Amino acid sequence: MLNCLKTIGKPLGMKATFILTTTPKELMYKRSEDVYLLVGLTRDLQLLKDYDVSDCFFRDNTAWAVPIFEKSSIEVILTIFEWQVWLTIIAVLVGTTVIWWLLKRSKEHIELVSFQRSILSTFGMTLGGSTNILPKTNVLRILTIFYLLYSIEISQHFQGKLSSVLTHPGSETPISTVEELADSTLKIIGSEKISRMLLERKEKKHLKIQKRLIIRNNFNTTDNIITIAYFKNCSSIMGRKILQYAFPILIPKVHLIQDDSGLLEMELTFAMRKGHYFLDILNRFCSRITEAGIYQKMFSDTIAQSDKTTMIEKKDVKTIVLTIQHLMGLFFLWILGLTIATFVFISELCFHYRNFLR
Repeated sequence: MLNCLKTIGKPLGMKATFILTTTPKELMYKRSEDVYLLVGLTRDLQLLKDYDVSDCFFRDNTAWAVPIFEKSSIEVILTIFEWQVWLTIIAVLVGTTVIWWLLKRSKEHIELVSFQRSILSTFGMTLGGSTNILPKTNVLRILTIFYLLYSIEISQHFQGKLSSVLTHPGSETPISTVEELADSTLKIIGSEKISRMLLERKEKKHLKIQKRLIIRNNFNTTDNIITIAYFKNCSSIMGRKILQYAFPILIPKVHLIQDDSGLLEMELTFAMRKGHYFLDILNRFCSRITEAGIYQKMFSDTIAQSDKTTMIEKKDVKTIVLTIQHLMGLFFLWILGLTIATFVFISELCFHYRNFLR
């Protein structure tokens, strides 16, 4: 809003600066040629008692902002097909393996003598659509040909969607109610005024949030929304219009809980000492920018000049190649398998060593 005051002051030959003080009333009523304005963000009866308050420059519905978590790579891969399709693929794999093994077992010229080799051969065809085994009977040849055709089609569908779902993974269902937020493990950031609002509601869910509230004296909306969107470890209040106009690039990363949030509307007003002539100028200016929708452009211009917004834009570059983050779940799965295999190897070694000593 400092830009608004500079816009008003330019034709009047006035300079607008920003001052931090813990005694605004004393500063406001001291005898000075300067015009002191106090920014108000909510309806405050004490503010109306002490000062003249301008018309509302900007009104917004406040809500709890919570992070949207992306699915892990394993979950993403499972979403390539519906669960009915996965069950059908598994059933076809098992059925083909059993039939193949039974048919081979019934012949004298056995090339696949074990069920394990049947499983590996069938699974290899499912993944790659090829096999290095030449069936010796017409029944197996027919079975192999049709299964290869089926496997090629399935693997092409799977591989075709794999890259896109890994680079653009879906999101898990976010926290959608105040009750879920109160029971979650997220840190909740707020101010003294937010704490008082929650206490006034006297409802169990709001009191639970108030007890967990981390109070910040220097409450910074920009820092909070960046932390929520990228670090995904906290929650805080945010206006819907502020998110839409000031941080549109973060909309896919943040979910807002507004229903029965326990918060009031945010109303941006200016307070000044009673009887001051500047109140009429402010009110006229307020009506002009509201009617023309200029405040939307002001939001965009102000945020565009911020270094933090530049950081947001750099972080939101779309991924073109697969990175370690996309495949982390698969690597963890391989490490788990390697660990289990090592454990089994050591167990078998100990078992045989014990039998040898006997």
